[in-house]
Amino acid sequence: MSWREGQRIAVYSITTVCFALASLTAAAPADAASEPLLVSTDGSTWSPAISEGLFSGDLRVIPGGEYTRTFWVMSNVDGALDLTVDVCGVTASDPDFAASVSLASATATTPVGSPVALGSVTSADGCALILPAEALSDGVALPVDVTLRMAADSSSVTTADASIGFEIRVQLTESIDGPADGSGGSGLPGGPSGGSGAGSTNGSSSTGTGGARTPVAYSVTVPGGGLGEVETRAFPAETDPSTYSDFGDAGRGTFTEVALQPATIGGIAILIGILAAFMLLFVGHSARTRRHDPEDLDDTP
Repeated sequence: MSWREGQRIAVYSITTVCFALASLTAAAPADAASEPLLVSTDGSTWSPAISEGLFSGDLRVIPGGEYTRTFWVMSNVDGALDLTVDVCGVTASDPDFAASVSLASATATTPVGSPVALGSVTSADGCALILPAEALSDGVALPVDVTLRMAADSSSVTTADASIGFEIRVQLTESIDGPADGSGGSGLPGGPSGGSGAGSTNGSSSTGTGGARTPVAYSVTVPGGGLGEVETRAFPAETDPSTYSDFGDAGRGTFTEVALQPATIGGIAILIGILAAFMLLFVGHSARTRRHDPEDLDDTP
């Protein structure tokens, strides 16, 4: 990676504390099969709660970086339900930092939509949709991708200890007993026709009350928080992510700058030159000493 003189690279350390998913309606029983909504980190082991982080560990985030994590959702409710994913409860110590970080979500059938900047969801109870409604049938294991991005041009972020927290809400909504048409009302017959009496009138139709359409929602929440700290204050306004080296798993490791500064390279070159000069002086002195040493001269008769 080339070094740009006078510029330092900003590296953001992001730590998500947990991925504890809990039902909002009731405590999780021992039998996970009785839960309406199950989640998984590998698509095979299911539980109403997950204890590990979605963005776990110390994630290094750089300007222009993009990091995707996947979890699975399964419904235990008969029929097709609507699945939605929201980002909620965003808290931020630096509004510029929050505005530079965004989330988006996608599934195999729903492409990733426009990223939602965390800075736009700052109220304690505010939420923003990152995955629109998608039908999910019971027993189907659906992988859900969540992508975190940091804007390439984040030069306005200058706070060294900026932090962000957020939650991801996964919700299944069930609709039952759709509205039904009312039955016709019965009219009262008119009097017999005769003289000036009024003729027969028909009863008017009235609308009955059908079955109520009641949405039933099942939710789990992914708590987040303490999204790291800014380690340096200054960095290029337009950063090419390809100039960074990732020595960990893709999107999971630490982005490390390995190039030496020009001043460091120059200092090493000077030191090598001084050492070489001393070596030449030492070799020359040793050669002159041998030529003038009487013990090295041949004896003459």
